[in-house]
Amino acid sequence: MELRALRSFLAVAEELHFGRAAERVGVSQPSLSQHIARLEAELGTALFQRTSRRVRLTPAGAALVPGARRALIEVQRGARAARDAAGGSTGELVIGALGSALNGMLPALVRVFTAQAPDVAIDIRQLDTAEQLAALQDRRLDVGFIRSAEPTPGLVVTSVAEEPLVAVLPADHPLAAGATVALEALADQPFVLWPRQASVGFYDEVITACRHAGFSPHIKFEGRGAETLLGLVAAGLGVSIQPEPYRNLARTGVAFRPLAAPAPTTTLQVAHRRGDLAPVVRRFLAIVDALVTGDPDHR
Repeated sequence: MELRALRSFLAVAEELHFGRAAERVGVSQPSLSQHIARLEAELGTALFQRTSRRVRLTPAGAALVPGARRALIEVQRGARAARDAAGGSTGELVIGALGSALNGMLPALVRVFTAQAPDVAIDIRQLDTAEQLAALQDRRLDVGFIRSAEPTPGLVVTSVAEEPLVAVLPADHPLAAGATVALEALADQPFVLWPRQASVGFYDEVITACRHAGFSPHIKFEGRGAETLLGLVAAGLGVSIQPEPYRNLARTGVAFRPLAAPAPTTTLQVAHRRGDLAPVVRRFLAIVDALVTGDPDHR
């Protein structure tokens, strides 16, 4: 059953005049008559009673009207949904993020994206860099916000921000009394850090920065997750070096202090699968790119 035949049928059913119906659907009257004839042949029954003076629906024709209307409405809805999906306006977006990204740039990106595509369902998962890389490769994530990762097969990894590292201290630590902290002043302090396997690149950045300052850190505790690390620091069990967005967590019992110049930095990155971009992912990445480049047209 062709859609054009249903459109022609509904036009005649509503106009009860073949000439006006043909004009309404934009075809010639002979073409419209052929559409109706083929539909009647397919159904095996007459849909209209025709006389020289009037056109009337048969009982079969009247019975077909509600279903034909529903069919055309559903087709229109489906076409609209397809166009929306192709434009990245519907669907689902699964985002992985470090705690620092969740407390840094990611909320602003999501706010802009949801304003542009309010019908997209967004699932945000807090995962470390290693977990995100694995989830991207396994197709459990669409986009990941990771840190200082090396090139990974099958993934595109793009730098989006250089963030300074800050000293993370117990609030009553003597070094918290100063406006800044010299990195070498932490040489004799027990450190709290992520396990290296959680984020190899970031871990190595911290170790390298400490060595450039003349010492190798004594890592007393390891923990996954920003809340775990800050909880250990708040308990006075050690100090840490973390990206500046950690300050937004404002954990009771923890003091954040800038490292004295020249302060080391760390790279926040966005990652996605190479050559496997759904429209909704392309749309989100365009917003990320606009934020990085300062292009107002995509904000």
